[in-house]
Amino acid sequence: MGIAIWIRLSLGETPIFQDIKARGRTTTNPWREAFLSNNFKYVVIASVVVLGQGCVWYSGQFWALYFLQTVKKLDLLTSSWIVGIALLIATPTLIFWGWLSDKVGRKPIILGGMPLASLTYYPLYMALGRFAEPGNVNYTMSILIVVVLVNYVGMTYGPIGAFLAEFFPSRIRYTSVSVPYHIGNGWGGGLVPIVTPSMYLSTGSVGWALVYPIAVPAIMFLIALFVMPETRTHSIWEEGAIEAARARGVDRRRPGPSGSGMTPPDPGARCLPGRRPSGIRGPDEATAGGVLRALRRSPGVAVARHSQSPRALGRRAGARALPVRGVGGHCGGTGLGGLARRG
Repeated sequence: MGIAIWIRLSLGETPIFQDIKARGRTTTNPWREAFLSNNFKYVVIASVVVLGQGCVWYSGQFWALYFLQTVKKLDLLTSSWIVGIALLIATPTLIFWGWLSDKVGRKPIILGGMPLASLTYYPLYMALGRFAEPGNVNYTMSILIVVVLVNYVGMTYGPIGAFLAEFFPSRIRYTSVSVPYHIGNGWGGGLVPIVTPSMYLSTGSVGWALVYPIAVPAIMFLIALFVMPETRTHSIWEEGAIEAARARGVDRRRPGPSGSGMTPPDPGARCLPGRRPSGIRGPDEATAGGVLRALRRSPGVAVARHSQSPRALGRRAGARALPVRGVGGHCGGTGLGGLARRG
């Protein structure tokens, strides 16, 4: 407890929150902004993802111990040794899968773990039952199976913190994250120690006991496959970057306004992530008109001409003053991503 208090007292505020607070732009009603606005659909999507993750976590780690002690009737010391050693071996997989998600993305890692768990839980637990017979325990194979189970936990849980942080705007990030995280892990995962023992005690069948751990990740995977976005390129350090990324996602699903001279955002546009278009002056922000003028001066970026002024065109495109630096592209960060074309 003392170490935990010391760590918490040593923590400082994040730079993005300090910046928002200094400029007086913190939200006055985070609950309303998070749950009574367009942000609510993102809370629902995150809840779907975390429900699958939470169920995999509890099914692969906590129920493994219950299975050994209650189903196989191993003594407390033997079952604890098996699970404890497996945890020591497999815990680094959380770091590994988190690191890999920085390279290839959050979505393929998290969604890769869900179907793998659903498809292999039954054969893995049946094999664990054969190798963990009381009086004739194969420690090597029993530990190896639990390592595989905990590896699924690493696949789904390792990148989940980054995904949730990258999925919500800085003004309401913690409020937005708290609900799906606790629904997914508290209810989705928390029901595993209740449902699985109840099913086993009432049926005497391991297969029926595993219906919930198999079904929930499988269903959440099928839903998330279509609604979960990739967030690896979202910047969490600049205000407005995530809102801009959401806007670009919407723009990609609909054509540009008729007669506006705009095209839908082009993923191949040469306004690359991490690159500030030349001509932008000021450290953090630029208006829509300023970005448009800067883009026209940038080498390798062709900008659609329009009879209206840059400021009027920016308003028509739904642009507003947002950061232009950061992951996700400087052009798209201002709502003008559709104006950048291949040069």
